[in-house]
Amino acid sequence: EQLSPLAPNLSEREPLTLTRRPSNAALLMFGAEPQRFVGSAVVVVSMYPGTDRSEPHMERHELVGTIFEQERRIRELFHAQSFAIIDKTRVEANVQKYSERAFREAVVNALVHRDYEDREPVRITFFDDRIEILSPGSLPRGVDSEQFIGGVADPRWRNRSLAFFCYRLDLAQAEGQGIRTIMRSMREGGYPEPSFRVGEVTVTCVLPAHARHGLARAVLEAERALLARDFGGAERRLQQILTGNPHDERALRLLCDAYLLSRRPERLWEVILQRGIQAESLSAANQVAFAEVLGAVTGDPEVEIYWQRLVDRAIRGHLQWADLRRLVTSILARGLPARALQLLDRMLAKGTVAQDPTGSPGDVALLRGQILVAVARRCEETAKTSAESEIGRRARDRGPGT
Repeated sequence: EQLSPLAPNLSEREPLTLTRRPSNAALLMFGAEPQRFVGSAVVVVSMYPGTDRSEPHMERHELVGTIFEQERRIRELFHAQSFAIIDKTRVEANVQKYSERAFREAVVNALVHRDYEDREPVRITFFDDRIEILSPGSLPRGVDSEQFIGGVADPRWRNRSLAFFCYRLDLAQAEGQGIRTIMRSMREGGYPEPSFRVGEVTVTCVLPAHARHGLARAVLEAERALLARDFGGAERRLQQILTGNPHDERALRLLCDAYLLSRRPERLWEVILQRGIQAESLSAANQVAFAEVLGAVTGDPEVEIYWQRLVDRAIRGHLQWADLRRLVTSILARGLPARALQLLDRMLAKGTVAQDPTGSPGDVALLRGQILVAVARRCEETAKTSAESEIGRRARDRGPGT
C-alpha cells in the first residue's frame, strides 16, 4: 500500500518471481546493512585543526548504517566540535561556534538529495573556521544553479521517498525550503553568510564559524606568541582584534602583558592616544593592568594624570587580590610608598578585595612588609637629603674661610 501520492512504494515486485523486494530507499532508511546493496551510502567526516588540509594531523570517521543512523552520528560529532564560547564581558548571549539548525539542514539535504549512483561518499569536513558539506551529484535536472544559490529555486526531488520520510520525521524541509532555512538560520544567529559551490558532479555547502570564535582564535594565537616571546607578532594580532572591537577586554589585558614583558611601556600610551581609550571605559582589572604598565612611564605630565585617573577608578570597584597587589606595585614603582600603604589598608578595611583561594593570609602581611620597607627607605632618603641640605646651608652661612 502506498503511504502517500508523493512517496513511491518502498517495495517492488520482481517481474519473474513476483517476489516483493525492498526498494533502495527502504534499504537506506531501514536496512540492517544498507551498504551491502547501496555501496555509495557512506559518509566521511574529517576534522582538521587548521583552516586547510595541509595540517599534519587530522581525525577521520567513516559512517555507515541507515541514513538516520548516519545523521545521528554526524550530530554527535558536530556537538564535539561546536562548543559554546562564554564571554562575561559581553551582554550578548553566548553562541555556538556553528549554527546547529543550518548544519542539520545542510547534512540532511546532502543525505537525501545526493546521487546514490555516484560511488563517492558524502564528505563533511570540519576546519577551524568553517564546515564544508559535499554532496555527490550535480543539481537535479531543471534546477538553475543561480536560483539554487540564491535560495529561490523551485522544489525538485531526486530521491522522493527519502525526502518524504525526512519531512514526516521533521528532519528537513519538504518544499524546497532547505537552502532558505540554512540562510535564515545563519542570519538570525549572527553568523556570516553561508556559501554554495555547484560543480558538474558535486554540490558543496560552506558554513562559516561565528565571528566571535574567530576573535577567540586570534586571542589564543596572541597568547601563544607571548609564550614564545614573539612580542611583535603578539602585538600585531592584538591590534587586529582591537581594530574590530576596541573594547575587547582580553586583548587589552594581553597587550599590557606584551608591553610589560618587552619593556616598552610607552607603547601603551601611544595605543591609548591612537584609539582614544578612556580610563573610565575599562574594567577594574584592566584599569589596574594599564596603571601597572604606565607606572613605568615617567616625565610626562599627561601620562601622570591618566595614571592617576586609572588608580582612582580602580579602587572604587571590587578588586581581586592579585589586581590589588599589582596596583600597589604600580604605586610603589612611581615612588609613592606612603600612598601604597594607605591604599592597601583602606581597601582591606572596606572589605572590597576578593582573596585568592590559592593564597594565604601571610600574603597580605608580606605585601604590607614590602611597603613598610619602601616607606622606611623613603624616610631614610628624605632624612639624608635634609641633613645634607642643612650642612650645606650652615657652610654657606659661615662664609668662606671660616
